[in-house]
Amino acid sequence: MPPLIVIIDDVPRNIQLVGQMLKNQGYRVLALTDSKKAVKTIEKNQPSLVLLDIMMPEIDGYEVCSALKSNPKTVEIPVIFLTAKAESYDVVKGFEIGGVDYITKPFNNQELLMRVKTQVTLQNAIKAAKKANAAKSDFLANISHDIRSPMNGIMNVMDLLLKSEITSVQKNYIKIARQAGTSLLCLINDLLDLSKIEAQQLSLDHIQFDLRELLESISDMYAIEAYKKGLEYACIIPDNFQPMVLGDPNRLRQIIINLVNNAIKFTHQGEVSIHVRQQADDTIHFAIQDTGKGIPANRLNQLFKPYDQLDSSTSRKYGGTGLGLSISKQLVNLMNGEIHVQSEENKGATFSFTAMLPRQDAKTGNPALKKNLESVNALVIHRHEKSRQALVNLLKTFNCQCYEANDSTSTLAALRDLNIKLTHCRLLFIDKETYDEDIFLIHDKLKDNPACHSATWILLKKIGTESNLTFDELLSQPVHYESLLSCLEKTFQVQPVEEAIPARNCALNKVLVIDDEVINQMIAENTIQEIGYHTDIASNCTEALAKLEQNDYLFVFSDLYMPDMSAIELTKIIRSPESDVKNHQIKIVVVSASDLKTDKESCMNAGVDVYMTKPYKTNQLTHVIDRFEF
Repeated sequence: MPPLIVIIDDVPRNIQLVGQMLKNQGYRVLALTDSKKAVKTIEKNQPSLVLLDIMMPEIDGYEVCSALKSNPKTVEIPVIFLTAKAESYDVVKGFEIGGVDYITKPFNNQELLMRVKTQVTLQNAIKAAKKANAAKSDFLANISHDIRSPMNGIMNVMDLLLKSEITSVQKNYIKIARQAGTSLLCLINDLLDLSKIEAQQLSLDHIQFDLRELLESISDMYAIEAYKKGLEYACIIPDNFQPMVLGDPNRLRQIIINLVNNAIKFTHQGEVSIHVRQQADDTIHFAIQDTGKGIPANRLNQLFKPYDQLDSSTSRKYGGTGLGLSISKQLVNLMNGEIHVQSEENKGATFSFTAMLPRQDAKTGNPALKKNLESVNALVIHRHEKSRQALVNLLKTFNCQCYEANDSTSTLAALRDLNIKLTHCRLLFIDKETYDEDIFLIHDKLKDNPACHSATWILLKKIGTESNLTFDELLSQPVHYESLLSCLEKTFQVQPVEEAIPARNCALNKVLVIDDEVINQMIAENTIQEIGYHTDIASNCTEALAKLEQNDYLFVFSDLYMPDMSAIELTKIIRSPESDVKNHQIKIVVVSASDLKTDKESCMNAGVDVYMTKPYKTNQLTHVIDRFEF
């Protein structure tokens, strides 16, 4: 259909001349002489272009243009002013109001036709671009789902393995494999996220999670990479830090992984470290420091632009898309934070960012253990300051009194200080590489020191390495909160605190799980049973509706995309009073491998109670269920 052009002029002769000229060029023309009716007519007909005379009775062209630009349904329709006014003030005013062009009467016919053609061509290009963008969004939704679904299955099966009866070594391998899978998914997401950001389709989750656990899981994976390069790696968290926060753990992980990966990639000697601190009540500050090649001053402002790398050789040597920092900046902005970089060439770099992560209620830990450790002295012997500081901070969370040493001289000085105070060292942590082959000599030399008579000797080895040295206890570095907790509970013979499954005070205890993939059914069933509920499985929405007509359920747990209908369509049927389901107000949780903003909005508008993205964890689902009032 030919483009439609609206002409607004109170002089019929002008409309006739311009209209006929446009019709001869193949355009459709709609003529208006009443400016008061113009906005409603334009809104209804959605033309490609408006030719608007300024000098109109009652309402002039400026007012009409202002009304068009303040209306969401007409704001994008271009307006060309036609007028006898040629003063610069009038021209500027027209552009300020929203006009795209300005033609002075009497006008040249060819000039008018060319300007009309330019605007119509531009509008057609914009419409084509929007159509292509919509197609791209659909493609992104599909490819995102197709990639995330199998990855979700892989990672959740590994979660199930972690809960089975396996050795600690096997458990460690599975943890590392799972984190590698998470990293792979994040890498794939880089290619999808930039398009979603550009289309304003990216949204964040708001769930409760343990920030310390997130940082430790990142350290598990990237410490190995750092150690392979001969680098030291540390994650330093203050001893009084509150780790339970509210936010999007997957997106936060994506930011930190990108910065840590870059730091290790461009550092060939020295260290890489993560530093975390509470900046304000709801704001946390993160810094990733390295001792690498640094960044030239003239390149600092270019780092956060898409596809930007220091030079073409960077991509050839190190790989990568050049999207990571650009995406990280956008994600930080979504978290109401800021990201900065400080660097000098050949002097390393520090990437720091803030994120709004409201604090949540803390875990209670093991009160009995903390009570036992109030007067316990711990000596940490480690040649690397940051690794030593990370462990000292962790020990202080358990109320230990800490002493530090980095070599034989400082070790003897610390023990001498303990002897002067007529006290002793109950815990002695020693880094294997600080003394390496001489470690037995150090052990023999120190064991007779009065301050070490009752010490438990704990050897620190790097994760991914083996050790045939026999000590009282063995811990992998970076040391985790849970592994240190288990070590201390064993050493001081304190019973571990078991996390009891909370009692659910409701008559119903069965959840309807809807998913067409067997592996997803198994994962959902295990997760929900772990929380304390039974499950009923439906492989499609039609089967689910039949079950909802016959049975009462506590809530519905459905995948978004199903073969017969989507969870959005299913929700609309459930909520409709005309359907035969037993409970129209049943709680509905939808999970999806898609994290497009439009999918989430469509679900919530249909009546879904909670939208979750895959992969999800048991504690995330528990947090969601606790919000329901059963």
